Amino acid sequence: MNIKIKFFGGFEPYLRRTLCEIQIPASLKIKDLRVQICDLLAGADIQVLDSEKFRELVRLSAFADETQILSDEAEVSQNTQLAVLPPVCGG
Repeated sequence: MNIKIKFFGGFEPYLRRTLCEIQIPASLKIKDLRVQICDLLAGADIQVLDSEKFRELVRLSAFADETQILSDEAEVSQNTQLAVLPPVCGG
């Protein structure tokens, strides 16, 4: 199934574009997407510039759909758009 993923903030140095459309297996959970994301992006011809730092940032980030932050156990829905929100600091 197809989904769109928008990467925000700290992801910009690692991706040539921050909005991607990728093909994922049905019934994929967020926790599985975290692990497989670099491979899935490569399959969509999205180049990750520093995969180790990118993976670490994905591991620390929140995933959200159009209405809520998603738990790692949430299943990704068909034709959804996900946001990947890296941790931020500041005051």
